[in-house]
Amino acid sequence: LPSNFVDARNGSELDVFLNNGRCEFKSAKGILDPKGRFFYHSIGVGDFRGTGKKDLWIATDFNSDKIFLNQGQKFELSTMETT
Repeated sequence: LPSNFVDARNGSELDVFLNNGRCEFKSAKGILDPKGRFFYHSIGVGDFRGTGKKDLWIATDFNSDKIFLNQGQKFELSTMETT
């Protein structure tokens, strides 16, 4: 259960996997750092800044959604949060 209904940080860690193009996936720990444990439930992919790189929108329960901006080899947590 969440520690509270507004800013629960007792969820699970975010696991990220990369597709190698042959329907095989490998762990990509370190490619993004969510800075906490949250209740994740959905991921959206899009070029939110018009850079030609796919960014990630990660929806959470009991927290603000997280937007990770594609910086090439890593994703950086955006300072812009959504609700």
